[in-house]
Amino acid sequence: MNRQGRPRAASGQGRSFRDPVKRAMRAAGAEADRDDPKGKSRDKAAGSAKAAPSPRKAEPARAAEPAGKTRAGGGGVIRQQGLAKEGPRRRVVRSPAAPEREEGAAVTRHRGAGAKARPPKGAAAAPARPPRDVGPPRYIAFHKPYGVLSQFTAESGQRALAEFGLPAEVYAAGRLDMDSEGLLLLSNDGTFINRLLSPHHAHARSYLVQVEGVPDEAALDRLRQGVELRGYTTRPAGVERLDAEPDLPPRDPPIRQRRHIPTTWLRITLTEGRNRQVRRMTAAVGHPTLRLVRVAIGGLTLGDLPPGQWREVARRDVLPPG
Repeated sequence: MNRQGRPRAASGQGRSFRDPVKRAMRAAGAEADRDDPKGKSRDKAAGSAKAAPSPRKAEPARAAEPAGKTRAGGGGVIRQQGLAKEGPRRRVVRSPAAPEREEGAAVTRHRGAGAKARPPKGAAAAPARPPRDVGPPRYIAFHKPYGVLSQFTAESGQRALAEFGLPAEVYAAGRLDMDSEGLLLLSNDGTFINRLLSPHHAHARSYLVQVEGVPDEAALDRLRQGVELRGYTTRPAGVERLDAEPDLPPRDPPIRQRRHIPTTWLRITLTEGRNRQVRRMTAAVGHPTLRLVRVAIGGLTLGDLPPGQWREVARRDVLPPG
């Protein structure tokens, strides 16, 4: 008996087969429906469709395919009708930005932006970075003017080395402060620069220094023996007081000098090169630096090279052979 009290129809009679899966199976001559609880519940709902019509519209029946007609790879008519559930299929998706594969190139899985492709088997591995062609070693002596940075890139509107026509492949061996002048070495020889700057190889650096006031012998002795600067004592230095002003090009702009305070020129030779060391040393003994000009590095001297000019030199002019 059904819900309305009427006798239940015999199997296969009076039923409204709204399920397209079963309709396709019957048209194909498939066997009876499997013992599926969900299927039975659908049959009952279909049997009582006249008493309680569903608000949903019945889907149009799909055309039945001849029995035995299957798609390549199995699946039968149900799969061909698109009615059976299938697992996720694997497919290859090429990014619009991905380049086409070249002849002989190996395909690798995508590993995100910047991933490196595996070279073909037997191919020589490409270097991580092409070697830099710096050409033959070059050594440049440059007279850095006041107010110029010891680098090629300008910052905050400051002047830099790029405006003086220096060779493109060289870079500064050490530095001079922006408010210092004099000899600056540039080279493309990394071994030369490392040896020149290494603290294990002490190379003399000579400076002409104009200080405020007149240092006495006690102040000069402190400079010679070493001055304590922020917990560090400088190495012994060569210090000489000059009797006359050295022959140097005028500074542009000129130094600010107090009218009633005399100045003194010193020649200071160091074997180390810490940041603003000369200025801190003279300030520590009570005589601030007004002007600083580096005139020698190793065996090379500034000579009469004008400010802003440069010339080629030999390695042996700076460092001894070896």
